[in-house]
Amino acid sequence: MEELIIKNKDGSVIDLTSRELEIISFLKIGKRTKWIANELILSPRTVDNHILRIREKVGAISREELCDLVIKKSLLVKELEKISIKNSEIFNKFNKSAIIKTFLFLAISVFTILFLLLDINKDNEKNVFEWNIPLEGSVYVPREGSFKAVSEYLKDGSNNHILTIYGLAGVGKTTFAKNFILAKKTSYKYKIWFNSETPSVLRKELLEFGEYKSLYDKSDSTEIKVIKVIKWLEEIGGVILVFDNVERYENIKGYIPRNCDVLITSRNNKMPSPFYMDVMSPKQAENLFVKTYDENKVISSEEKVEIRKILEQLGYLPLAIVQAAAYIRENSLDLKSYQRLYEENIDFCLKKSTIQIQDHLPVYVTWEMSLEKVSSQEAINLLNHMSLLLPEKVNKDLLMYILYGSVSINNKAKLDDIISLLKSFSLVSVDGDNVFIHRLLHSWILRKMEPQTRKENLKYTLERLSKLYHSPLVHIKNIGFIRELIPHTVKFLKLAKIEFLEPKSELYKIYLGLSKSYDLMGEYKNRKKFIDLAYSESVSIFGEESPETALVCYASGRFEIRTENFIKAEKMISIALSGFEKQPEKYSREILLSLNQLGRVYGRLSKYKEAINVLEKALLRAVHSHGKNHIEVGDILNELGWVLFNYGEYEKAKEYLLQSVKIHEQNLGKNHVETARVLKSLGCVLIAVRELDGAEEVLRRSHKIRSDHYGKNHIKVLNVNVCMAILTSLRGNNHKAIEELEKCKNLLEKLYGDNLIFCAALEINLANLYLLNGDREKALFSFNKGTKMFLDNPSTNAVNMKIAQVSFMLFSGEKEKLGKIEEDLRGKISIRHNHLRFIEGKGGDLFLLNT
Repeated sequence: MEELIIKNKDGSVIDLTSRELEIISFLKIGKRTKWIANELILSPRTVDNHILRIREKVGAISREELCDLVIKKSLLVKELEKISIKNSEIFNKFNKSAIIKTFLFLAISVFTILFLLLDINKDNEKNVFEWNIPLEGSVYVPREGSFKAVSEYLKDGSNNHILTIYGLAGVGKTTFAKNFILAKKTSYKYKIWFNSETPSVLRKELLEFGEYKSLYDKSDSTEIKVIKVIKWLEEIGGVILVFDNVERYENIKGYIPRNCDVLITSRNNKMPSPFYMDVMSPKQAENLFVKTYDENKVISSEEKVEIRKILEQLGYLPLAIVQAAAYIRENSLDLKSYQRLYEENIDFCLKKSTIQIQDHLPVYVTWEMSLEKVSSQEAINLLNHMSLLLPEKVNKDLLMYILYGSVSINNKAKLDDIISLLKSFSLVSVDGDNVFIHRLLHSWILRKMEPQTRKENLKYTLERLSKLYHSPLVHIKNIGFIRELIPHTVKFLKLAKIEFLEPKSELYKIYLGLSKSYDLMGEYKNRKKFIDLAYSESVSIFGEESPETALVCYASGRFEIRTENFIKAEKMISIALSGFEKQPEKYSREILLSLNQLGRVYGRLSKYKEAINVLEKALLRAVHSHGKNHIEVGDILNELGWVLFNYGEYEKAKEYLLQSVKIHEQNLGKNHVETARVLKSLGCVLIAVRELDGAEEVLRRSHKIRSDHYGKNHIKVLNVNVCMAILTSLRGNNHKAIEELEKCKNLLEKLYGDNLIFCAALEINLANLYLLNGDREKALFSFNKGTKMFLDNPSTNAVNMKIAQVSFMLFSGEKEKLGKIEEDLRGKISIRHNHLRFIEGKGGDLFLLNT
């Protein structure tokens, strides 16, 4: 491999590792992630991580810019440096009599530079962004007539066409679409492939693409993420998209961008601009057979005759041709013997099949013959289990877990052997870490499976999936794996509902695992759907007060906390705690977690005495179980400090929070996101006790950590911005504080909507600042808006305290209105009387919001 030199603008060499230089050398010649991963025996995810680090070092804002920098700068600099060094050596070495030779060498050097520049231009022409396109198979026969017809349809360059390639399964629609967009004759800058078997699969593909191109923020909802991806595709220009294997146009209609050329592959002709893909011509079919059978073999005239007879038997259907050629090759069979076997299996398939197979008979017959010859029972088991999942992008780790119950190097070697065997018979294909099975074979295996065998396989897969969802593989660090796992699980559950599966407890575990997975991905609607399913299953199996149901209730309560439905959270976590306490030794950790969360909920509902009581119990348990410096002790101290702050016990709150910060820094580090959470709480307390310099320091630390972790527009970052705006106001700059709060409010409403309790809190805070700034009209508008939002969905005491404070300032001369507001607040959440008296004494002071 040639040595590369990458330089900064100032001429200094950028320090890159040998692996990074290796990857750059492949990017320079236009290789894609999957190709590089296969070449270096790495996962595509690892390669992408290397590329991201290279971009950061080089200063490239995108992958395309990185390739451009590598091609245009590093290669040219390197060659010019070599030439310069060579010329210098020549002049030093030779005397005047060698000048003629030197000039000759310089002429050659000039030609070399010109050649490199021409080569760079060619590379730039090749510098096309390709995403998710299946790896090119070794066996492909061009179909010039179809290629010409599709090219003709797209030729006007308006980038606003939709064309559907439809035909029989196995006729080669996907292979044609793949090779069409990869062909050099197509001049698109962006060639993008979306698997579109179901709407959920398509959404997953869009989200993966958006994540790869950094098109959205982590804090965006799923709907916003998809919209941003579609908008980017509409604006970028020069795009061709493939929506592969679409069942109905309605499934993809809302996801098709404007200003893009679109190819759809489908068996359904009720699609836009349908183009019929017929079987191959006899000549194309013969070429495909020979390429699959043995491309280097010289075929005699007698063999060609027999091949043509086989092709006629197979109806010139590409999928059947590949299967037949692979079968003959793997079994060292002569062509006449294959014809006899094929005839025998036709009758067998027609008699055995309970479904209509006439349209695809050659494919089913060749598959049946191949399956009979597969010697490994594990290979057959693998196909059976794959038929219960989606046919595309079945991750090897998922298959490993289903077959062996764990992921390991030994299991990977065994799985690779099985896949190689199936691949030799053209029964599966492989693309990176994913295994694919043809959709027709997928449905054929499932349909021909005996009912008892199907039930056993469903039960076996159910048990393995339930364990998988509660294994270390399903973790925030493996979000890509989770995103691939979910559609397969949803497909499996649809099949599982058809059968009455025992034990149903495994089904409930999968529902619980799915809710956790959707939570990690930020898809809260689906998270709620599956937690509700898990709860109903658990109650029907174990009973409402069982520890198993308690686990679901605890998970549900955590979700309700996240969505700020604290009243329901209180109910669910109380049920959970009651269930765990029935077996205190077995569920001691769950009891501790439940006490912590229940204390948190009580605090948000202004039940301070209950909150302090519960959290102190949790603190004693945590110290007894783990010691006083354990991270769980730090978490409870943080929550207890926050409750005490809202209760008005500022000094005690400060003491607990300082302890919590110390524990978090010792266990997690000073820049951990959980440390930032405690710093934010401490900052609020320091504002309350008027230690403004200390408050500013800890809030800035919290803001930086959260911004780096979540992105600058995440709700947790905006939360800190609100505290900093209040700090700005206390320093006497109300105008700037109002600007900061209005900016936070606009971002919140844009990204999250205006129905969060946080939005109510912001409105009341703004009302307070408008009053202090003398703008009563704006203050009244924000007060009315915030009060209505809060009273419709009461959640935190700090908000009602703020309402009480602002109402006193707004309506101090109107006792009837003031009394009505106080009555409404008391009806929703209890307010300590001395707090109201405190407000009367300090009407212009600021209370912080518990957000």
